[in-house]
Amino acid sequence: MISSSRRGDVGAAVRVVPDSPYSAICVVVARGYLDDPVSGAGLAHLFEHVWFAHELDAPTVEWGETREHAVVLHHVCPPEEVPAVVPALAQRLLRCRAALPDAMAPRVAASLRLIALERRTGRERRVFGFPRRDIARALRGDPGFDPVAVDTDGLRFDDITSFLTGRRLAVCVAGPQASPLPSPEDLLAAFAVPPDQDGTVSAPAPALAGGWTVATDDVEASATAWLLPPTVDVAAAAWLAIGLIERCPPPAGLRWVSGRVVSPFGAAAVRGGHLFAVAAGLADGPAPDLVHDHLLPLLRGDLAQFDAVRATTDATRIEAADQAAIDAIDLIGPATGHDAVRHAVREASTDTMRDFAELLAESPHADFRARAGSRR
Repeated sequence: MISSSRRGDVGAAVRVVPDSPYSAICVVVARGYLDDPVSGAGLAHLFEHVWFAHELDAPTVEWGETREHAVVLHHVCPPEEVPAVVPALAQRLLRCRAALPDAMAPRVAASLRLIALERRTGRERRVFGFPRRDIARALRGDPGFDPVAVDTDGLRFDDITSFLTGRRLAVCVAGPQASPLPSPEDLLAAFAVPPDQDGTVSAPAPALAGGWTVATDDVEASATAWLLPPTVDVAAAAWLAIGLIERCPPPAGLRWVSGRVVSPFGAAAVRGGHLFAVAAGLADGPAPDLVHDHLLPLLRGDLAQFDAVRATTDATRIEAADQAAIDAIDLIGPATGHDAVRHAVREASTDTMRDFAELLAESPHADFRARAGSRR
């Protein structure tokens, strides 16, 4: 059971995951790469790296994600270390907000070196799965946008220290029952944000529409994406559709097919709706129509595997790190709520999937193409 409380623009929650071997603390900031100013592209990604560049006097395994409208910061530790890790992370937050330029400069320099390495290895890696950069470019409305790059020409140290200004923050802990989990009130007290951080900023309407394509020479991957209504039933249907897609063999002309719900808030609103996308690796020969030759017939046809997919999806084990992130993202919302989506999965029927197919057939979508990157 989850309990939560808020003070100003800070949210906190604690969730018991009885059989988890570890505890996790997740910090989420409601600001991602689509919120970056034009003159400061990459600021959210840079903040993620600078966060980890600040020392932490507590044992954790750490990693971060920069999403469309959120920076998600994960910290995993032995259950008995939670009382030490929570105040250490609160101190790191204060350092990020109050660091002087002399102290910030070496951390920024180190972060930029890591980001350059990420860009290089990402460019050299062969395309497999989603053309995420192309989808980010469509959402940003800029065909040249690179969500991993940082515009160093427009970079200022005070942009990083003021990164949280006007943005909501959430801190969540998940771990086994026997661990000394703090209460939501304890988390709020530790991470209290001063009054000058109040307020929220709304995102503009989405700019994703049909017909947005990129490089088509030597195509290795193809994807189609939709912005869909942010309802619980739609989220559940999208989740189930992904399971059906990945259980069924791809038709001739495709090496593999996968589906995803791409969202900054988990199963929640993405700039007005869910971004549901399906991608495929192309085999030699003529490329089939991914949507009309495979996806829609699959959802409208004989759903013999539907019950098995639904049972597997509903029984999916969620690790403590994932649970902490889900709870934190729900707190910065808006969100349909992960538990509500799981309930809708249990209640879904084959008619739900056929209705979802009709929704996909009638909704605007964008097509993407991506090639393999060259090795140097």
